Amino acid sequence: MVRRRLSGKFQLDLSGMAGAGLLNFYATRARQIRPPTPPHTHAGFAELYYVSRGEQFFEVNGYPAPLHAGEMLITFPEDRHSSAGHPNETVTSYMLWIDITRPDGFLGLSGDDSRLLHRRFTGITNRHVIVPGIETLFHAIVDDAHSRDALARLSMQQHLREVVLRIITAERANRPRRSAVMRSVLRYIDAHAREDIGIGTLAALAHLSVPRFRHVFRETVGLAPNEYIVRQKIAQAKTLLYDGSSVTDAAFTMGFSSSQYFSTVFKRLTGQIPRTIKVRTKA
Repeated sequence: MVRRRLSGKFQLDLSGMAGAGLLNFYATRARQIRPPTPPHTHAGFAELYYVSRGEQFFEVNGYPAPLHAGEMLITFPEDRHSSAGHPNETVTSYMLWIDITRPDGFLGLSGDDSRLLHRRFTGITNRHVIVPGIETLFHAIVDDAHSRDALARLSMQQHLREVVLRIITAERANRPRRSAVMRSVLRYIDAHAREDIGIGTLAALAHLSVPRFRHVFRETVGLAPNEYIVRQKIAQAKTLLYDGSSVTDAAFTMGFSSSQYFSTVFKRLTGQIPRTIKVRTKA
């Protein structure tokens, strides 16, 4: 099977390809920063968004959901989500829309199998997941779409169901659900990212000692508190640059000691220098 490198955007209409329950599949390699995604919901279907390379900031139902390479975000019809004013980054991503309005005939299955898979998928509570091997399956779907083999349709059905099965299996093994206290800490960081946020302040908000807070934060979010704060500063700095701020103004607005240090951190986290965004937004 030939693996195809993405050179732009690949869209596949799945509404009649693999039975009821599928709508569209997108594979995208974005070469330019794009405007922010406004708040929205998807009536009747779930959206699976996987980042292969790069990183993208999302907000779901008011809570921050930063996605890094190798992570997937799942949103259901009731989930209001957006990029929270952050521009859409230069990422390689895969997105799958799945119709979840009918338990019968779900993903081309029938009877008890269809209803069981539908119930388990729509019952997912951990929406920010890491699914081993998921990118290989997405590659296989792209290859199926290009194949002239008579068995390509059956192969695609199998791969699409395997995507959902792996998500269900991996969901419980992923990061623990964020408590209401920890969500309030994340909102505080987002709201005060331009300030010098002390770990002691965050620990007090969570009613934990500093050592315990560091442990719980890393276990819940997957990053150390200081690293998460820096990432939020850089995410908001990208928005400033996108809106026209100079590199120096963005650096000092977000609390960096110098534009040189800001550029160093920016490149470490994004793989590009701040001036790159300035050039692309002018283009």
